[in-house]
Amino acid sequence: MNAPYSLSLLQRMHRNLPPLVPKDVIDDFKHALTDIESDPHISQRDIEKTMIHFGSLLWPYRKAYEEFYKNAEARHGDEFMRAHLKDGMKQWYELFKKHGGILADLKKGEFSTITHLTSDERTALSQALVETHSMLQKTTRQEILGSTCEAYKKRVLEFRIMFEDIEARLSHLKLLAQKEKRHPALAHELDALIHTFELALCGVNPERCLNDLEYCADNFHGRKEDRLLYQNAPAGPFFTELPLPSHVNLFE
Repeated sequence: MNAPYSLSLLQRMHRNLPPLVPKDVIDDFKHALTDIESDPHISQRDIEKTMIHFGSLLWPYRKAYEEFYKNAEARHGDEFMRAHLKDGMKQWYELFKKHGGILADLKKGEFSTITHLTSDERTALSQALVETHSMLQKTTRQEILGSTCEAYKKRVLEFRIMFEDIEARLSHLKLLAQKEKRHPALAHELDALIHTFELALCGVNPERCLNDLEYCADNFHGRKEDRLLYQNAPAGPFFTELPLPSHVNLFE
């Protein structure tokens, strides 16, 4: 296997499917994953193509699930955390909350008070976060399959409409890259950016980079005009701060 990391991401995506994904998508995903796992010569690019294909199909479900998970976290997160913390750590958690901290900060590690914890206390906090996340996942799925099922389905449809717009914009960018013959460096740069967007749909790249999608075509045309005016100018990046794949978030 030439790309174990990419394979592990694909496997995690398959293990953590959101609720109510159609059976045919689940079956196709399983067959594709089995084929990849049995091919010792498969390339990273081929694995990523599979990831992008199924990531795009799953995106509306994943986004809807994330919203319902956050709602469950807002309602039950503190309760679940306290249930998995011992007395000393409960006091620390209450102090953390008193100073404006929220559970999401703990999950991201974005809080200064962590420096006041011993190694054992950090371990206890990490274990409580894992248990809390597991309980929130279970609660969210139970609610989606029960009382909030119709609301979840409606949100999936709304995200599917959003995805159609994203897909149309990506198709337009791909066409621009394919047609660009005079400036191959710009075409290559645009292809790389499209790939970044596609991986964001899978949860591999930060999704905030999708905010740049709206301006990418205009940016490309502007860069192309600049190249025509200044033939000797080097090709710079489309965006000065293109988000890097600094985290992975596949429902875990």
